[in-house]
Amino acid sequence: MIIHSSSTIRVLELILVLLILVVLQQEVQSQTSNAAAEGWELLWSDEFDSNNNGDDNGNGNGSGNDSVHHQINGNHPNWNVRSGFLGLNGEFQTYTTSPSNVEIRNGKLHLTAVRDMSQQVGYSSGRVNTRNKMHFKYGMVEASIKIPDMSLGLWPALWTLGENYDQVGWPKAGELDIMEIGDKRGFAENNKLNHRVLSAVHWEAFGHYTVEDGYLDMPDNLSQDFHTYKMIWQPDHVEMFVDNFSIHRVRLQDCDTLWDCTELHQPHYLILNLAVAGLFTCCEHGFALNDYPEGTSWTMQVDYVRLYGNEHTEVFFPTSSSDNDSEEEDSDWEGAAVRKRRDSKMQHSTPTTTGSPTTTTNGHDGEGSATTRRTTRLRPTEWACETCTFLNSMRRKKCEACQTPKNGVIPDFEESVQF
Repeated sequence: MIIHSSSTIRVLELILVLLILVVLQQEVQSQTSNAAAEGWELLWSDEFDSNNNGDDNGNGNGSGNDSVHHQINGNHPNWNVRSGFLGLNGEFQTYTTSPSNVEIRNGKLHLTAVRDMSQQVGYSSGRVNTRNKMHFKYGMVEASIKIPDMSLGLWPALWTLGENYDQVGWPKAGELDIMEIGDKRGFAENNKLNHRVLSAVHWEAFGHYTVEDGYLDMPDNLSQDFHTYKMIWQPDHVEMFVDNFSIHRVRLQDCDTLWDCTELHQPHYLILNLAVAGLFTCCEHGFALNDYPEGTSWTMQVDYVRLYGNEHTEVFFPTSSSDNDSEEEDSDWEGAAVRKRRDSKMQHSTPTTTGSPTTTTNGHDGEGSATTRRTTRLRPTEWACETCTFLNSMRRKKCEACQTPKNGVIPDFEESVQF
């Protein structure tokens, strides 16, 4: 019988930890090298590990092991935590700065929705953004995310808003949805909630809300593991991916000519959040949500978020940041920012993939094969209530939430051909 001393066991444990760290470092270097080979340079990232290399410009590569809101209160270089009940889109959650909702743990950002009867509509959750810390115009955003089970009616998202949101509001500021999961249409179609990824581009065309969107059904259950969500945003197009499979592509040269989308050529900031219910999800009317006991929770985990750039990319880091987490409050960011533009003229080639999911325009082509259906909606589809900001279908004459009548007449637009 061999007896191992405690010191020998500790040495073996240390060796194992070092080997794991080496493997993780090689994986990050490999991914960065692949991006560089395709003409991209890493400009900003958060790996959510214990090596906080943040500087005064917010150009950090880690966030420590403490909860995000504690780090932000200590001048966190990368993220703000949103707080409060927003009352938008029929969502239930109140966002908080509590570590039970927003926390960095074990090298990952955790955004957790919790059944909490002390909150306004019975749920709390987490939301973070880079407002006043990092804005960018064009580039490649990539994030590794593990979603919770979508059966509740959750709504995890990785997206952007225009940095001038405070001045012009939505949709005039523009919005780029890199990833949204939980669409009620997926629930209706053989319960594809954990398989369907949506992407969208929102803007204001000639004074009216306009959206171009699409989705992809993946063969894997996305809640079982981490998956890579990516956006390539260039002057002539925006394209979203999951695990390097294209979800949706918008040709901005057509958009500029036909539909007045200047919002998509200005700096944006990043947002990560986990919403509960809402018009987007299968639980828009709240069924089943009241059946969960107090303290039940669901977590969205983020392993990393990275921004790569090429010759078109502009990155803005404020020289001084406000701790204000509100995306609706006025900001004096403009004029205090440092403008960083890539001087090198790098060759850019859009990443390509092999073995892509089958693409169709209607229905799906059988079990085990991912299907994409792209939808172009170049006419206003919803109107925002002036009283409570709730988004209503254009068919409704009164707000579904507060019964305020719809003001004004929205003219019809002719549907364009699909891009």
